[in-house]
Amino acid sequence: MYHILWWPPVKQVGYPAALPRIRRLVKRISPDVLHSHYAISYGVLGALTGFRPHVIGAWGSDILITPGASKLRWAVLVRALRRADLITSLSGQITRVLIERGVPGEKIETIPFGVDTQLFVLVGIRTVTQTSTSFVPEDSITFTMWLFCSGRCPK
Repeated sequence: MYHILWWPPVKQVGYPAALPRIRRLVKRISPDVLHSHYAISYGVLGALTGFRPHVIGAWGSDILITPGASKLRWAVLVRALRRADLITSLSGQITRVLIERGVPGEKIETIPFGVDTQLFVLVGIRTVTQTSTSFVPEDSITFTMWLFCSGRCPK
């Protein structure tokens, strides 16, 4: 896995500026698959490399929020998505929007986050508070863990 760190002051300018570097890297490593996460930015860049097979991951805000009402953003995004060999979507809602915008449904795999409660049983819920490692010692994070198991579950 390779990560290209490119954080210019203006991202919209920086993405096209990164394209030659990305093309060189893709050519040098010759991956089996190019998988671009976040469709509106890295998905478009991945499509512009011309490399195949190309998978684009649609995460949510990249489809449901960021393009907004901009016809130009939608045109660029849909063109990149149509060029992809496969699109992974995190929800039925994202998949429906992609299809409504003209992306062929046969290119989309909907793979939601979560737990299939037909296969896994909830065995407990625990709330944990952890002190943050930030500069502010009073900061703490509270999160809830839902514990699932399949087969023989502990009691």
